[in-house]
Amino acid sequence: MRITNHHRTDYGSIRELVYVTPVMPAPTGGGRQMRAWQFLLLYSGRYRITLVVADHRGPVPSAVQARVAECLLLQPARRPGALALRLYGRLPAALRARLWPGRPLVPRLAAMSRPAALRRALARADAVCVFRLYSLPLVQPLLPRHRPPPLWLDLDDWESRTLGRIAALARENGWHLAARDHRAQQRVAERWERRELPRADRVFVCSVADQTALAEAYPGVSPEVVPNCYCGAIAPPLTPKAVDRRREGYRVLFVGSMGYLPNQDAVLWFARHVLPRVREALRRPLQFHIVGPGLPPWLRDELAGHCGVVCHGYAPDLGPHYRQADLVVCPVRAGGGTRIKILEAVARRRAVVTTTPGVEGLDFRAGEMAVVDGVAAFTSATRALLSRPERRASLADRALQRLRRDYWLSPVGEGPARQRSTGTSMQHR
Repeated sequence: MRITNHHRTDYGSIRELVYVTPVMPAPTGGGRQMRAWQFLLLYSGRYRITLVVADHRGPVPSAVQARVAECLLLQPARRPGALALRLYGRLPAALRARLWPGRPLVPRLAAMSRPAALRRALARADAVCVFRLYSLPLVQPLLPRHRPPPLWLDLDDWESRTLGRIAALARENGWHLAARDHRAQQRVAERWERRELPRADRVFVCSVADQTALAEAYPGVSPEVVPNCYCGAIAPPLTPKAVDRRREGYRVLFVGSMGYLPNQDAVLWFARHVLPRVREALRRPLQFHIVGPGLPPWLRDELAGHCGVVCHGYAPDLGPHYRQADLVVCPVRAGGGTRIKILEAVARRRAVVTTTPGVEGLDFRAGEMAVVDGVAAFTSATRALLSRPERRASLADRALQRLRRDYWLSPVGEGPARQRSTGTSMQHR
């Protein structure tokens, strides 16, 4: 068992930090990229950072290079076992669950190489922070056995709970293969959590709800809350033309990775049940724009059968999509962590209609965004906001005030959001 350093670590003595992430940090893009970028902003002013990235092709962005001392990009290993893992990851979900139910959560990460430079970085590190529990096997075999550095885990997504929720959502949709696969992954994640969380010196979560639930599930673990933040620039005020687009029709926007099952369910649910009802009530042209990478062919075909649905795929610049949108929707019915994409929509000065799971972990209140559940309530809120531009503007302004106060880090890392729950922070203690 790993020797931990609870209550013995002098955090003020930490200078060398190895930060391990499954994605390249970025101020925009997917939620994981934005969370990783937030931590990089918080860390870079305090530690000399060695950044370890497992899933990136191409050059390291200059903004990242400016904030780290060294960046190690892990590449797929060429050993036979790594090749077998990659091939295994491409098998159908049900077959994977039958063949190896105790497999790594992410076979692609398990098949990455571990260069000698990583071993040297871990040997001199004063602390190691791992983003997402499934990234831990990237560095765990290389940690020094004698006096290993303090280990920090960032669980912005409580993986076992999230996987269980997604499995239930897949069963509800009749996606039985996906349900079986996510249930198998949930069991693996639970084993990892029981084994690894008590060994970690610090555990970070993104909301008070996760902090409370995780502490109850794993006695002895004391999670610290570091809420998700938006780290980009705040959009300028809306122009009158952007506020009221009724004469040329309405645009409703959803932004998210379309390879993620809860997002697939969200856009299908909205297109099937909400969009036709809103269009009928408004009696005006209405388009539902979906922006995000990874849209599978079966989903594209399904959405093509619904009037007014426009799929854009990956967009390197989301600015035009937000500027042209009258309303942002987040009809997510399962998932975990918090929705950084909602923070992005608020920073773009757009009113948001979301479900309760869609805004989980964020402390937005009535008068700041519409939080509703069920087809009838979601339809009513969407219709009301589309037909009342002054109400949309009011919600957007109040939500932006909340974001500035609690959930915003400026692009240069100034003005961190408050750690509202426990008073703990990422600073030296």
